[in-house]
Amino acid sequence: MSSTSASIHASYFDRFPAFTQYPRRSIRNEFNRLAKTQNWQPEEMKHQRATCYNEELEGHYASLHIHDKHERLKHLSVELEIEPLDTFIECKKALRKLHVNLVDLMDARRMDKKVHHFNSLKELSIYSRKTKKIYPQDDAEGTVVEVLLRHISNPSRAAK
Repeated sequence: MSSTSASIHASYFDRFPAFTQYPRRSIRNEFNRLAKTQNWQPEEMKHQRATCYNEELEGHYASLHIHDKHERLKHLSVELEIEPLDTFIECKKALRKLHVNLVDLMDARRMDKKVHHFNSLKELSIYSRKTKKIYPQDDAEGTVVEVLLRHISNPSRAAK
């Protein structure tokens, strides 16, 4: 992973000045720690988790000054160790064939590690549910999420 990916950008957690975030720890664990301090009700917690995760994924590119969608997908392709392709559509199609856990992707960036690729949607689904590393699908938004989000609660449903 490049040294630029190790840089820490302005974060969702900055909204909570009394909370000390540990930027090299799991995003899920840090969010759960924050949620306990905020006493959020389940619906608010779900919304806040989606906001946190969306900002974490999209904020990564902002910190690298990558604003173009195609450039973001090319960067993601390199990060996920596939050949970046010439067009936005080609990149998108290639990335949609991958099965990676989005929470693990965020953690890999935070910890300067490689993200695990699963062989199938079923394998990803089992892992995601077992570890409770689930991206809140109802509020998901952003270029990366759009390409990598899968229906893990119902793996037989076709990926977008």
